[in-house]
This record gives sequence, structure tokens and C-alpha cells, in this order.
Amino acid sequence: MRYAIDRFRIGSEEEVDADYFYNKFIPRRQDRFFCPECGEIVYWRSKGGTHPNQFYHKVKTERSPECDKRVDGRSGLNLYERIGLPIFLTPSFGEHYLLNIGFPPVGANLLNQAAAYCVKINIIGGARQRAIYINQTNFYDNVTTLVPIDFIPTYSKNYKIQIESSNTPFALRNKWADYADGFDIGGAIFTYEETGGKKIRRGDGISPNRQYYIVAKTFSPSYSEISSRVIGEIMLNGEKYTVYRMTINVTANDEKSFLAISNFFKSRFGVCLLETFPEVIPLWPPVVEQDAMVPVLKGRKIYCGVSSGNAIPNVYGYSGSDTYLLPLKHERQECKVIEIPASMKETIISVDRKYVGREIVFKQKNIEWSSFSYEIILEDDKGTDISMSAITQEILSSELLIKANAKMELYIGSMDNTYQHIVIAENTVVVRARKNSVILYFLVEDGVFLCRETIQVKHLDFDELIYHKKIKQAYHGKMVPVPRWAMYLLYNCKATGNLMLAESIAEAIHGSKIYVGVLKVLMDLRIDIVSKS
Repeated sequence: MRYAIDRFRIGSEEEVDADYFYNKFIPRRQDRFFCPECGEIVYWRSKGGTHPNQFYHKVKTERSPECDKRVDGRSGLNLYERIGLPIFLTPSFGEHYLLNIGFPPVGANLLNQAAAYCVKINIIGGARQRAIYINQTNFYDNVTTLVPIDFIPTYSKNYKIQIESSNTPFALRNKWADYADGFDIGGAIFTYEETGGKKIRRGDGISPNRQYYIVAKTFSPSYSEISSRVIGEIMLNGEKYTVYRMTINVTANDEKSFLAISNFFKSRFGVCLLETFPEVIPLWPPVVEQDAMVPVLKGRKIYCGVSSGNAIPNVYGYSGSDTYLLPLKHERQECKVIEIPASMKETIISVDRKYVGREIVFKQKNIEWSSFSYEIILEDDKGTDISMSAITQEILSSELLIKANAKMELYIGSMDNTYQHIVIAENTVVVRARKNSVILYFLVEDGVFLCRETIQVKHLDFDELIYHKKIKQAYHGKMVPVPRWAMYLLYNCKATGNLMLAESIAEAIHGSKIYVGVLKVLMDLRIDIVSKS
């Protein structure tokens, strides 16, 4: 294969071309290169001929031919076909969870064609499988469909996705791959949100100071830096698996511990530990997430910060089976920003890795106000009606019951500019509690029907001037990625009328990074607010 992942230093990684190392001394060549597809160690060699430089699996497995095909793209596969279908963990009832395979939307016309030919899809994992017919009853035409499954393949194997029909619409394969990533010997790791998470694909990475779901028969690592607690359970292959919430607290400065923990997750879950998680962070305008990041305000461009452990990150875009590099705009030496054109066509972005399943999609969407007579009723968990004009942050952050007279979509926005997306396809929908929610958008086919912001909370009780001066004095030194809680604090200051403090915090943020000294002041402020509330 031509490409590999180079983990040249602890906690960092970069995708590299084999040609780069020709006629060069390669330190630690036996343990620094990894396959981008399966995550196993690969080795560099020069064979001569037309393609002298390459990486190869020293120990061949049944996945190795697929790795060569998907990594180098010789088959002309597009992004969706290479990374496979996503897998999601979602809450069910009480402390029970569900496993789902996500099928991206393919449009009404394609669903109708599949229905006409009685096309069905088979999800196979080990000795078990599930078949489901492709039509507008079983699949959404404009948002990802989550198909529940209660089984997993044999450890280290993938799910097989087979489309069965004598007249299969070819375009289905443009969005639906023939596989989905399976579990490893330790189980699986998912991103964490209160509404569920997306599986971290094997070969991808996780980072310290973030929350994750762990699905495993048992999870009890002997490292004090890993904290976890049981939050639920899930039935897979007829057996009970446990769902944990997990965080890691370690830095690459502690090389021994960092490397040991990284090796633990690599051997048990097939993922590596990265000090800084590579990601694109939408900055402006605010976006709602519905398979794609959709800006809620009209504009020609979407501005995003780039977070990476590399001094010069690579930001990839996708066109068919090809990739291209996006130019970086340097706000400051340590801050990188990209500008994405707001287009009705999908723009797909990834940082530092081409095909790993953590890509982010941006897409423009017309938002207009509807005049149709839609009806919505909100109730709390006791069945009491809630007036739209009296919605508070406390009410919006608790469990709600929504009754609607038509199909629509709901976005619940938090102070950190992230949004929970809920499809209201039935008359009554339960919305699980989510902290720090401040705004509601109800969308119907022709745009926004209703928007409600929460009532502002009271002025925070602390000495604003003192913290304002401390923040101004900390405008220097190293810059680090802005954590979500810091952005929440900024928006909270704006909402509560502490505008001087909000301005000083905003001036300390450049792109997606903030001065580390300012972050320390904000930690003190956070503690001060909590102690007086």
C-alpha cells in the first residue's frame, strides 16, 4: 500500500506517502507505521520497478486485501464505500441501550425504485442476520435511518451488508457500503452525547479529557488515569453487555503512562490515544446537525477552526473517489481556520486522516418561514402543558413530551452552539433531558415554523471587574483548543448581561484556540459561580 499512518511521536499521528521515505534513514521503523484501514503495524520497503516504495502487512490476514484496496483507492471507491456504514448507540428506555447501523439518505426516487423491485438489504454478523426491505416505510429519504440490530460479528470481524435483488439500483452503493465496522476483543468505544453516540472506527483515535461510551462484557482497566462508571446495559448475541461512561486523564508529558494506556486501548479496542483529537470546529455561523452541518443564518462561507496535534494539519476535502487539500488561514501562529463555501452540494471535510469515519459534512439549506397552520403542544414529565412563551432553560433542559399535528423536525440548541436533532414522525415524541439547552427550532418542509429562546436567567453573582482584569493580563503564552465548557461560559456571560466579561473572553479566543492563562482564569471563575449558585 502507498499510504500509512505515521505515529512518529507519542500522542500524534500523520498520514504519509511511502515515497517520502525513499533513501532516508527511518528511526523506529519497526513500530511507527500503521495501516489506515485495520490499524495494525505495517512496514516500509522499497522493491524497485514502477512502484518501488510501499508499506506492507508483515502478517497477512483476511482483511489485508481489503486494506490495500481501500487505503490506496485503486478500485475507485468513494468516501462512503471506503469507510463503511456508521454504527450508533442510542438510549432505549430506563438504563437500556440499542445498537443501530446508520443508512445515509438516498432520496425518495431511489427508495421508490428499490421498492418497485422488492430490493432488500441483509445485515450479517457472524451466524446472525437481519433482512429489511428498502422502501419509504422502512427508510427515511432525507435523513439517516437507524436500523436496530441485536447482534455483533465475531471479534475483529466486520458486519457484511448485502443488497439482494435481480435489479438493484446501482446508485444505492454510492451511499451504502458493503460493510460496517465490527467490535474488537474488548468491545467498542462510542462518542458521548446524552442522546447517544457514534462508534469510533477501529484504526481511529480517542483523546484525554473527553467522555466516551464503552460497550463491553466487562471493563475494569488497572490504570488510575482511566475513570469509568456503569450507566446501562445492552443485549447483543443473546448476552448482556454493560454500557460504561469513560474518561481518560493523562498527558503526553507522562510518556510512560500515556504509552501504556494507548497500548491498552489499541490491543483491546483497536483505537489509539491521541493527545489532541483532530477535528473541524464550526465557528460561524451557528449550525444545526442533520447528517450535515447546516448553517442557520444565510451567508457565503462557513468558518471553522482546525484542531490537530500536528503543527501543520492536513485538511482534506472529497470529490468522488478523489481527495484534495483545503488551504488553511492562519489567525495566529497556533490557530488555523478554514473557510468552506456554503453550498447546496455536500462539502465533506476531515483533518489529518482521509478515510477514518470521523469526517464532517456541511451543506446549505434554504430556511424560510411557513404560514401553514401547524400545531405543537409541549408537556413536562408530569403531563402539565407548557406555554411556549414561558419556556425557561430549566424546562428546556428536562424531559419533554411533544405533540404535533404533522411531521416536522426539532433542533434543541445549547449555549455552546451544538444542536440536538429530533425527527417528529409521530403524533407524540419524548425528548430526553439535555443540559444547558437554550433555544428551540421547529422545521417543516418549507422551512422554519417556530423558534423559541429561553427566558434569560438572572445576573451572575461575582466581581466582574476583577475577572475582566485577570483575563486581560493573561493575553499571552501558549494557546490550546477551546473546550466546550469555556464557550458555554462565554455565552452564559452574554445571556446574563456580563458583557464586559464576555468581550474579554471573546478577545482571548482566536480561531479554535484560547490562551492557556485565560483558561486557568476561567476555571477559577467557573468554580466561583458554582460556589455561589
